Amino acid sequence: MTQIFLGYILAFFHIKINGFDLLPNFLGYIFIVVGLAKLEGIHFKKAKPFAVFMAINSLLFTIGGLMGPSFDGDIFAFYNLFTAVIWIYTSYLIVLGIKDLEIITGRQLGFQKLFTIWKIQTILQVITRLSIFTQNEILMYLASMFTPIWIAMNVIYLVYFYRAKTIYENKNDSNHIKVDEAIKPKQRKSTIKKALLIFVTSVILFVFLWAKGVFYIIDVQTSPNGKITEIVFSQDVSGTFPKDSGITMLTKGSFQGTTVYENASYLNMWWSPCSNYLVKSLVDEEPILILDSFKTNSGSNLSTYIRMSMASSEEFTNFMTDEKQWKTMEVDFMKWNDEQGSMTVNFEFEDYTGKRQKGYLDFNWETGAISNIVFE
Repeated sequence: MTQIFLGYILAFFHIKINGFDLLPNFLGYIFIVVGLAKLEGIHFKKAKPFAVFMAINSLLFTIGGLMGPSFDGDIFAFYNLFTAVIWIYTSYLIVLGIKDLEIITGRQLGFQKLFTIWKIQTILQVITRLSIFTQNEILMYLASMFTPIWIAMNVIYLVYFYRAKTIYENKNDSNHIKVDEAIKPKQRKSTIKKALLIFVTSVILFVFLWAKGVFYIIDVQTSPNGKITEIVFSQDVSGTFPKDSGITMLTKGSFQGTTVYENASYLNMWWSPCSNYLVKSLVDEEPILILDSFKTNSGSNLSTYIRMSMASSEEFTNFMTDEKQWKTMEVDFMKWNDEQGSMTVNFEFEDYTGKRQKGYLDFNWETGAISNIVFE
């Protein structure tokens, strides 16, 4: 059972450095195959070919990933779901194999506890896989929130599996020590162990949530079509641990990406009705508008483009005779209009006489044209 235990560790956890997994899955599945071959019980024998499939599948994808191809699309999503079902069934057979060993040895190895944890793991894995397959925002949000629970369940499963392994491998064939006699010396320490397990799990959950920046989320907005979600963090969470050196904007859904704005602070953001554009209002030494285009998968300084269009209009050049006045120009987002790419923005500047001028206008991002200029 030691090989299966080691295999679970490699299959459950991932430590990546520069994209390279130090705990490759395929090695874990190979360990599991070797362990299954050494154990008695019909369910272990049934699980072996499925574990072999998982080992080969994982090895091929590991090699493919090193060679650089991109695995994407509906076919890959469906295949990913299929392999998840295979792994769920394999782990189910292994748990039933523990029950076989209980019958063979006459000892309590903790089948019921392992089976209960397996059920929870299965529910979490089904939610995660379905979120990837369907790209459903609700399922994706649930999957991201359940990640710490998934890690905790894996840790608890390993603890109980290790306990079963220890009891099974310490059997005395001549005396056939019974269940209660085998675990009786450990009962005094069970309460302390459970408390320690809860404490360690809580610390792991807290560190995981902190490292992922969950405690620094300040805004979450989903596009009108429900396909893209923008999450804003008050710190730089792009590294291993959060840093107080800017803000992070994480894009999830049909578009994926992480953008860090160093030394900036967040004000607000607005999705266009067509879901093609997102305007973000930040402060980086001065207020600035950023526009993300999901039509072209690019980001631009919206404030600069609006000023460039203003510079070609006499209604503004009549008020500003040199660069000094243009430096006072501030624009702020007001609302999206019905026409695609069109928005209304506020403006305020100091003219050549030193008087503050303000008003609003319509700006079309797709054409670069300004219209409906109103001075207040």
